[in-house]
Formats: sequence, structure tokens, C-alpha cells
Amino acid sequence: MFLSHFLAFFVLFVQITLGDVFAGCFDPRILPTPEGLSYDSYLESCQDICRPNGTDYSYSYPDPADQGDFPTLRICQCGFDQPDGQYLIPTSLCDYPNIQVFYLPSPGDWSFSGCLYLPGTPSTQVTSLVQCLNLCNGYPIAFTVYVDNHIFCSCTLTIPNPDDLQTVCGLGDWFVYSETVLPSGFVAKKRLAKDGDQGLCPKGLTACRADLALSSSFDYECINTDEELESCGGCLFGQLHVEDGRSIFGIGLDCTQLPGVRSNGVTCLQGECSIFACDDEYSLHAGICVPF
Repeated sequence: MFLSHFLAFFVLFVQITLGDVFAGCFDPRILPTPEGLSYDSYLESCQDICRPNGTDYSYSYPDPADQGDFPTLRICQCGFDQPDGQYLIPTSLCDYPNIQVFYLPSPGDWSFSGCLYLPGTPSTQVTSLVQCLNLCNGYPIAFTVYVDNHIFCSCTLTIPNPDDLQTVCGLGDWFVYSETVLPSGFVAKKRLAKDGDQGLCPKGLTACRADLALSSSFDYECINTDEELESCGGCLFGQLHVEDGRSIFGIGLDCTQLPGVRSNGVTCLQGECSIFACDDEYSLHAGICVPF
């Protein structure tokens, strides 16, 4: 039993790390048809089967006919329908008869990172996972949560601590999607806090590369990343490491480049972009600019 559970988790882990957008584990009632195609998950994924069909979602579950000691056969179906959130199953294994669902034509470079319980998080109701990911384009993190048969979305500039992420995702839990590799960003942030600027800048300022094209040189400027609008929360082009001139990338944001933000409608406050005005075709909702 332990081995079969391990293999089920391994299949899900491999699929997620390949960059597919995991939408959740659901009750079989979400399936578009009663029957599907049997395939060997050791050789291919349901996503690989569905992509040539031009469908939006893949649905897969263990093949009950596979009774071997090392079961790898699964059943695959393809479809266009966003799963109904009221059928979400809170499990990390998603074993038989439950259904693993992935969204295929991912907008951008989003990947699933895990889940968090974040009660009271400001959010916007959306019709699908893809609408949320499109809405959060330009932000490092997107959250979605299923509440009954509704989906809510939140975009954030704050990268969660990977130690807080959970693999069991149920109703009321926020699915966390990132456009960067979340653990690497977090490690970089801890390293910055540990290393500091080693005397290159006055206390409270960080030695930031002046430009991406100059990342192999020693040109830098001293920046207060808690307040700098164009390098908010960290160095936009990397921090200069004094010992060997290396750059550490990945945590700074240019607040002025966020979608729909008016040029004079944002500030950097304690290392996070704080939006207070949007362009004419956008409205401010839950801390982000949302198109009409």
C-alpha cells in the first residue's frame, strides 16, 4: 500500500515539476464522459495525450485494471470544462477513483507550487483558473481558491515561504502558482539577508547591479530596496556580491511596470509595491489593477 501511494505521489510530482498547471484533485463526477484511454504513466502523461487535441484540460486517474505490484497504467480523458469546485477532494495522492486535473495551454510560465490556508485574503471572482493567471500576468505569484462552485483570484508580489506550503489542497485552501521557481527565490532572499552588501554601501542600502547588460562587471548603485520604486524588495538586475563579483538574481520588482498601474499611482512601501491609482481602463480591486 505504501509503495502504491508513493508511486501515485511520484507521478503527480513529476507532472507538476515539468511546468504543467495543476488545477486540483476532483471527484469522478467532473469527468466529461464515462470512458477514457488507458496509458502508461511511466512513458507519457495525460497532458501529452490531450495537447494535440487542442483541449484545455486533461483528466486522469489510476486504471483499476492494473493490479500489478508497480501499477503505472492510468485512464486519460480530455476536455474543455473548468472543474466544479464543489467536487474538489483534499488529498495529496489523488488515488483511485479521484481525478487529477491539469490546465494545458498555460498563459506564461506559471507552475503550481502548493497550497496555503489564507482566510480573509482580498480576492476577485473569476470564471476559470486561466482567467486568474491572465489577470496576474506581471506578478510573481497568483492565488486561486474554490468556494463551492465559484473560483476567486488574488495576485500578489509577496513570495510565500516554501516551508508553509502544503500538498493537501481542499475547499478554502489557496492554490499557489508562481512565474518563478519559488524555492530558488526564497533561498536567494535568505542569502541576501545573510550576506548583506559586505560594506559596498552604507548601512540600510544594497549594492545593486546598474543594468542587466552590466551583470558581469562591478558597476553598481546603492539602493534602499524597501523604498525604491524600480527595485522594490530587492535588486532588479541582481545584487553585487563583494567577494567575487557574482550577482544574485530574482527578487526585485519594478512597480511602475505592473499591469494597469498609473505611472504616478504606485509606491514601494517596506519592500512591497503598494498601488493606489490605475490607468483609465482599469479599476483598483484587492490591491491590484483589474481591467474593466
